[in-house]
Amino acid sequence: VLQFFDNIRFDNYWYQSGSATFIIDYLRYYKIDNPDCYDKVKVSKNFLNAHEIETTSPESFLYQAGYLTIHEIQEDYFVLTYPNYEVKNSVIGMYLEYVFKIKDYHDISNNLWITLRMGDLSGLLEIYNNALASIPYDDFSRQSKDELREIKRYESLYRSLFMMLLKGAGIHAFGEVHGSIGRSDVVILLKERIFVFEFKCAKDENGIDKARRDGAKQIEEKKYAQPYIDDARTLTKSVIIINLKSRECVL
Repeated sequence: VLQFFDNIRFDNYWYQSGSATFIIDYLRYYKIDNPDCYDKVKVSKNFLNAHEIETTSPESFLYQAGYLTIHEIQEDYFVLTYPNYEVKNSVIGMYLEYVFKIKDYHDISNNLWITLRMGDLSGLLEIYNNALASIPYDDFSRQSKDELREIKRYESLYRSLFMMLLKGAGIHAFGEVHGSIGRSDVVILLKERIFVFEFKCAKDENGIDKARRDGAKQIEEKKYAQPYIDDARTLTKSVIIINLKSRECVL
């Protein structure tokens, strides 16, 4: 409150006035790599029973630290969520800066707004790939004997990072948006534009064309863009292909 009156403008003063170091160390310990997993998470009513930090659940810890609140009560469990938009974006910002080691993500946020408002998809992917290049690839190096599971893991990882960059910038982005016959990977809603993205994996450059065709076909067949057809805003549908060999994304 004092910072608000000192600056005479609305800002995220709650997060700026605290220290995120302990929170980040805790999240690293539990290997939590996607803050979205705690948005509308269900917990039992006794989730606060643990008295020691070493034995408490991540949900209990984040609730007591003020990062989660009770969204609703359903029979024998609670539904937890982030208290507000600023808190959720603060947690995402912590992940980008301290967990994924993305440098200058504040500058990245500004550039994301500019490229999206211009409809510059090539510029958007360039920003994203530059951010990916700064991330330690320990999580990318794990291998699975199940090829389908491995592809799904990569799609989920890259999509989650993409969403975190967007949400950290304060952009209205939504993941796995349910439609009448499917779920689109990412939908971005701006004042003047709407973007519908589908993520697909390709083992190498030879698989990019097929991944692009499959993704475009899925967007059309599953009618991911149908809810926005009559919207006055410019609608863009695109496939983002993850080249697993080069560890880069292309259109």
